[in-house]
Amino acid sequence: MARMLIFLLACPVSALDVPFRQRPADGGLPGEWLTSFSAGARDAGLADASTALTGAAAAYSNPAGIAVNTSEEVVLMVAPLIASGQYQAVSVSYPVSVYDSMSFSFLHLGSGAAERTDDLGQSLGSFNEQDYAFLLSYARHTSKDLAAGLTLKAVKQSVADFSAVGFGIDLGLQAKPLSDLTVGFSVLNVLPPKIKLKEEKDVFPVSYRAGAAYSFSAQRTFLLCVDAVMTGSAFGRRMVRPGAALEMQPISADIPFLVRLGVNHREYTLGFSVKTGPVSFDYAAAFYELEILHRFGITLRYDVIPAFTGKKKKAALLALKQEAGEWLDAGNYAQCEKTVQRILEINKSDPDAPIIAEKIQSRRAAAQISQRSAQSAAQALARQAAAKAQALAGFDKAKGLYLAGQYRKALETIKDHLHLLQDNLPARGIALMSQAHVFLEEENYPEAMKQLRKAVEIEPDNREAALLYKRVQDITEAD
Repeated sequence: MARMLIFLLACPVSALDVPFRQRPADGGLPGEWLTSFSAGARDAGLADASTALTGAAAAYSNPAGIAVNTSEEVVLMVAPLIASGQYQAVSVSYPVSVYDSMSFSFLHLGSGAAERTDDLGQSLGSFNEQDYAFLLSYARHTSKDLAAGLTLKAVKQSVADFSAVGFGIDLGLQAKPLSDLTVGFSVLNVLPPKIKLKEEKDVFPVSYRAGAAYSFSAQRTFLLCVDAVMTGSAFGRRMVRPGAALEMQPISADIPFLVRLGVNHREYTLGFSVKTGPVSFDYAAAFYELEILHRFGITLRYDVIPAFTGKKKKAALLALKQEAGEWLDAGNYAQCEKTVQRILEINKSDPDAPIIAEKIQSRRAAAQISQRSAQSAAQALARQAAAKAQALAGFDKAKGLYLAGQYRKALETIKDHLHLLQDNLPARGIALMSQAHVFLEEENYPEAMKQLRKAVEIEPDNREAALLYKRVQDITEAD
C-alpha cells in the first residue's frame, strides 16, 4: 500500500516535462552539503523552504525555529544517494522552560567507494569521503512573537587517509507579525568552520537565509512557504537560491494525512506524511534530471522524565493562562481562543480552559452590545446635532421675518424649533416678541403684556420689549 501511494504521488510530477536549472561547472562550495540537504523528510518535501518552520529539525536552517516546541521531539531521516552514497540526520529537541529550548543534531553524508590510484594510474584499492556535523542549538522567546536562536557546530571531514575538524556558529530569528504568518532570518557560518585536510584550507562561506510561512484554512488546512538563500560562490560571486512549497491536508482537517509540493533552484519535490498518535511517518521525493532521490523520516514527540515534565507543563499552562488573560483584557478574542487551544493541547481536561472560553464568549457578547449601544448613541447624537442645526437655521429665518415685520410668519417658523432652543435666550425672545405682536394685532392687550413681561424677564436688556410693554400699559390704563 505504501509503495502504491508513493507511486501515485510521484507519477504526476515524473510525467511532467519540467525544466531544470543549469548548474555551474565547479566543484561546489566548502560545506555546501550543510545547506543543500535538510534535517527532516518534512522539510525535504517542502523543498528545504524551512527558514520560517519550527520543530527539532529547524536548527539545520534556523536555530530560532526550535523555540516553539512544548514537548520533546526526535526527528530521524535517511536518504539513499546515487553511487551508493547516503545521508542521515538525527535531531532531538528539548524545551528547558516555557521560553527556552535546546536541541542536538547529528548529520552524516557518506560517499560510495571510489577507486584509488597512484600517479601511474595503478589501482591502490578504494577510498571514500565521510562528512559529519554536530549541532548544539539554543533558542529563547524574547517576547510572545519573537524568538532568537544560536547554534554551535563542529564539522568533520574525512577523505581517504586525511581528516580535519572545524567549528562554527549560526544565528537566527523568527517573528510572528500576524497570527498566521511566521517570518525567519538566519545567518549560517557567521563564524565559519575551517577545514584543512592536507595543504589548502577550506573556509565555509557565510549563508544568509530569509523565509516566510503562512497558514490558512479554506475547508482544508494549507501552509505556504517561501525561502531564499544567498551564499558566496567559489568565484567570489553571490548566489541567490529561491524556493517555495505548499503543504495541505487533501482529505479532511480531521485526518492526519499531509501532502507537500515544492520547488527550489535544483529540484522539484513531493512528499507526504501520516501521523498516528505521537509518531509521524514522513516521505519526500526529489526529482532531478536523471534520477529521483527518496528521503524517509520519522518524527516522535514524547516526554522523557514524567515528574519534570509535569512541572514543566504546569509552568507552561500557567504562562499560557496569563497570556490568555492579557489577550482577553486587550479585547483580542481571536488570539485568546488560540491560546486556549494551546492550553487544551497540553491538557485536554484543564479546568480553567472552559472558564476562559466562557469569558471570551461573555466579553465578546458584551463588546457587541456595547458596540451597538455606542453606534446607537452616536446615531442619536448625530440626529440631535442635525436637528439642532436645523433649529438654529429656523431661528435665523424667524429673526429675519421678525425684523421685516412679518410677526405671524416669524412665530410659525420659530415655534416648531423652540423645544430644541430652550437654552437659546435670543430664540426664546424672538418667539415671545412675535407672539406679543400677534396679540397686539388682535388687540388682545392683556396677553400681549404677558408675553412682553416674559421677554423682559429672560432678557433684561431687551429695550424693545420694555418700551413696547410701557406703551401697551399706557393704552390699557387710558381705556
